[in-house]
Amino acid sequence: MLKKYIMYSRKYIRPRINAETSQRMTDFYSELRRESQLQSGISIVARHIESMIRITQASARMHLRNDVRKEDVDLAISVTRSFR
Repeated sequence: MLKKYIMYSRKYIRPRINAETSQRMTDFYSELRRESQLQSGISIVARHIESMIRITQASARMHLRNDVRKEDVDLAISVTRSFR
């Protein structure tokens, strides 16, 4: 059953990021960049935003949704914060 679930998700679910969720990720990324420059900590690069996008889409895909919601972005933000 799990295998069918995964196959269905990969084949039919294509999560899209709307303007609201995109803005939320952009704001968080800007905040990370600002903090990184002020504290001379880990440099934040474009790969971080790409990772956040993949995490949000994966979360939406797990819930079989074709749209990315605020909860998906919150998950990506919490994962990103945990690795800083």
